Amino acid sequence: MVKSMLENFSTEQLETINSFGSHMDSAVKGEYRYPHTIVLLPGISCMYKCTFCGRNYDAAFKNDEKYYHVFKDIIYQNKGRATINIGGGLEPLTSPYFDLICRDLLDVGMKSRLITNGYMMTPKYLKKNPYVEQLDTIRISLYGVDEKEYTTTTRNPKGFDMVKNNLTSMKRKVKLNWVLLPSNYYKLPLILDYINDIGGVEELSLREDWSAQYPIEDRKKFTDVLHKFSDLANKQGVNVHYGYSMYDLMNGRETKLTRCKLKHLDSKQSPQTKVYIDPKGDIYCYTGAAFLDRPGSDRHILGNCYQSTIDDALKNMKEIEPQEGDLKYMDALSHLIETYKWSIRNV
Repeated sequence: MVKSMLENFSTEQLETINSFGSHMDSAVKGEYRYPHTIVLLPGISCMYKCTFCGRNYDAAFKNDEKYYHVFKDIIYQNKGRATINIGGGLEPLTSPYFDLICRDLLDVGMKSRLITNGYMMTPKYLKKNPYVEQLDTIRISLYGVDEKEYTTTTRNPKGFDMVKNNLTSMKRKVKLNWVLLPSNYYKLPLILDYINDIGGVEELSLREDWSAQYPIEDRKKFTDVLHKFSDLANKQGVNVHYGYSMYDLMNGRETKLTRCKLKHLDSKQSPQTKVYIDPKGDIYCYTGAAFLDRPGSDRHILGNCYQSTIDDALKNMKEIEPQEGDLKYMDALSHLIETYKWSIRNV
């Protein structure tokens, strides 16, 4: 029965599930477990207003030194128990303490990944903030392969040139991530020209819109584009990481992103696998709920670790009874985890 149920998930999805190890078992059982992964969200503002982003465009944190101490305490209390990465709903590099956070991560020997839009990553910035480039992985989110598309998506007319110049100037190769929308997926070959212009990348990751606001409905055409692009990328030696459903499409399975339903959710969510922590020390399981002042997101605060610990906060975490509308706060990983948990519990 379990084997039959697992056949509903692709090999790549099961590899992700298995990467959480016993933390996933604890999530299925609803038992406390220190998180497998912690994502710090140090950004206090953002220069973009992306069309598919769920954040409150008017929201920003006021600069406060305590925000640095929130993250410093997490890093030194963690003692290698969890992987610590850096992401954002707000741009991480806008934190005036960002270099110090990177220094602390390096000091404890943490191999951390940074996800950024790359707008502020100028040669001048990197010279003044030397620890940033020493992070294990830097992934730049790309919002278009030409100026028109980039500006339409981010509503920032300077973004395209700024980011491309920054990438060209960087001394190390980075990873690029591009979200494929119905309006741009057919442009895939152009990203290879972009990569060539900036001098190459460590890896290109391709994803569909996890918010599902902009699904690619013509799966046959999408599959054809992916196959042709894959051939070109292989010939040019570009390392590409495809999202779950893309792997399936390229291997003959006509699938879309895994999307759970309200019935799949439970009041304990899955902080055993991954949590997001904002500058106030508020802890979230769903990444889209961690956006500052996003309507309805406060009810998803599991606890707070400022002047406390993640252990204490999550051992006494607030349970959140699922409601209609909660799905909009979840990314592709959360949809996969909650669907998997429900499937295991209902074998």
